[in-house]
Amino acid sequence: MDNAPTPSDLIAARIRELREGREGRAMTVAELAARCKAAGMPRLTAQVLYKMEGQRANRTPRPVTVDELLVLAYALDVAPAVLITGTDDDAMVPVTPGLSVSAREARGWMAGFQALPGTDEERYGASLPASLRAGYARDAEEALAAIDAIRKNILLEQRMRGLREQFTQDEGR
Repeated sequence: MDNAPTPSDLIAARIRELREGREGRAMTVAELAARCKAAGMPRLTAQVLYKMEGQRANRTPRPVTVDELLVLAYALDVAPAVLITGTDDDAMVPVTPGLSVSAREARGWMAGFQALPGTDEERYGASLPASLRAGYARDAEEALAAIDAIRKNILLEQRMRGLREQFTQDEGR
């Protein structure tokens, strides 16, 4: 039997590290459970989190679902990719049972910046939203379309920020 850690094993260890290891900001399992409940996932109780972290004697950590991963990242105030990859760029992260890549590569893959070894780069690039496609463009026209999409997203974000500020100021009056 292969004893290599699974992604869920590594996520469990990172949850525990983040919960316990913050400079002066340690969080108990009960506090994390309360934050998960406030975020809309009451099923992540202290008991479930203990099982997830593998804190029971002679038991492997319970696998983490994608839904739980997102709520946990939110409750711990970290990016979901940090729970999956950690912060050491050179640490190896299992992506499949037969493929591990550096944390840096895994984060780039998750963010849409690079395909992984052994995958079809063209298909990977084509699957990305227009705002990320510039690096995978087949020609200048496709690259310009991707750049235009990025520009439109930036302008939209700036406009939304301005509207939020205006709304906040109006409510303060």
